[in-house]
Amino acid sequence: MTKTFLVDGHVHFHPCFGVRDFLEAAVTNFDAARLEIGRPEAVGCLMFTENAWRHDFTAFADGLVTRSAPEWAVTATSEDFSLLARRKDGATLIFVAGRQLVTEERLEILALGTRHRYSDGLPMAEAVESVATTDALTVLPWGFGKWTGRRGRLVKELLASPRGRHLFVGDNGGRAAVGPNPPLFGLARERGIPILPGSDPLPLPAEVRKPGRFGFVLEGEIDQHAPASSIKRLLLERMQPRQFGRLEGLATFAHRQVALRLRKLATDDDHL
Repeated sequence: MTKTFLVDGHVHFHPCFGVRDFLEAAVTNFDAARLEIGRPEAVGCLMFTENAWRHDFTAFADGLVTRSAPEWAVTATSEDFSLLARRKDGATLIFVAGRQLVTEERLEILALGTRHRYSDGLPMAEAVESVATTDALTVLPWGFGKWTGRRGRLVKELLASPRGRHLFVGDNGGRAAVGPNPPLFGLARERGIPILPGSDPLPLPAEVRKPGRFGFVLEGEIDQHAPASSIKRLLLERMQPRQFGRLEGLATFAHRQVALRLRKLATDDDHL
C-alpha cells in the first residue's frame, strides 16, 4: 500500500529521559508535522542511533515501554530491526534500530536500519566501509564544530569520492537556524547525495521533548509488516526527501551548547 512516513532520522534515548515523556513528545511532534505537511494519516517513525554502550531498542522490544507506560503496547514486525508501538487511543509509532559509530578522528557515522554491532575508533574510511558491508544505510551527520579543518576535509573527500554516491548526509535539529547552511551540504546536493534531517536529542533532560520534531517525509509503497525495509528501499532511490520541522533559535542553541559542556565537565570531574 502507498503510505506517508514522517521520519526522524537521528534519535537517541538517553538515561535522563523518561519513557512516557519520550513517547508522548514524539506523538505531539509528529501531530504537529502532520498539520505542517497536510497529511493527517502519516505514520511517525523514530530511527534509533545508539552508541556502543546503549541497547535501548532491545530494551523497548523486551518490555521497557509497557512497564514504564502501560497505556502503550509494543509488538514485533517480520524484521528484527523494527517495532510497532500503539497507545490505547490508537496513536502509533514505528521504531527502527540503528547504531552510531565514533571514528578515530572523533567524527560520527550513523548506520540506519540495523542491529549489527560495529567497532568504534576506526579511521573514517574504514568505519564507512564497515557499515557498507552490512545492510544498513550509511549517514555522515553534521555536528557542531566537527566539519571544519582537517576533519572537514576528510568529510569533503569522502563525499567527493566514488563511495559518496552510496552515502547520505545528516542534518541536525539542534543546529542554529541563523546563518548559512554548512558548506558541505552544498557539495552533497551537487553530488546527488540526499540530506536526511533528524532531531539528535542531547543528553539533557529537556531534550526529551525533541524526538519527532525534525525529520523528513517519505511516500511510497510500504510493507506494513516490514516498515524499516520499506523505508530503506525508498531512501535507496536517492531522491531528496521533503523536510519537516524547524531548526533551533540562536538563544536555545547557545543555551544547549553551554549546558552540554557543563554536563561534560561535571562527568569528567566525577571520574577524577
